[in-house]
Amino acid sequence: MADHPIPFSEPMIAAILDCRKTMTRRLACQVRKVRDDYEEKGSFKLVAGPSPWTKMQPGDRLWVRENFSYSWSVKDDPERRHLMPVWFWADGNPEFGDWSKPKPPIHMPRWASRLTLIVTATKIERLKDISEADAQAEGCVEDWADGFSVWYVPGAHLKRHGRTAAQCFGLLWSQLTARRW
Repeated sequence: MADHPIPFSEPMIAAILDCRKTMTRRLACQVRKVRDDYEEKGSFKLVAGPSPWTKMQPGDRLWVRENFSYSWSVKDDPERRHLMPVWFWADGNPEFGDWSKPKPPIHMPRWASRLTLIVTATKIERLKDISEADAQAEGCVEDWADGFSVWYVPGAHLKRHGRTAAQCFGLLWSQLTARRW
């Protein structure tokens, strides 16, 4: 059993807290830029390799990283940070207090994490092969608009809704991964 950090976006944090998200997908292959010393200076090549997510085993713990802030009064005092409250931006903007702007999930320390997830099973499958039940477990919910069924993820601000849960997940995946490239 091992502990691993895992970042989530604010809509996915809300889905986890509402018990709508019980499953997550990560890429099994990782593409990295590597300096190409054999070519001219400043050139890079892309190298594919296994993702660290392929090493997860049932029983491993995933501590969730999310946008957060400390109280401004302790930002320069590492020994007292854990004693002060942490603001989680998935809960909305703070109504009181003097909070700094959100810090990205990559900077969240283990002690500040409020969620720990347990891995119950792992599998590798093509992203396009997601089932309707799995898309719902990813946080997609159904609603009725003008007599038609539409699928969406609350808080994700998708540009359009899906006709099925799988299509909704595809739209969500495209929106979340577009930020990284």
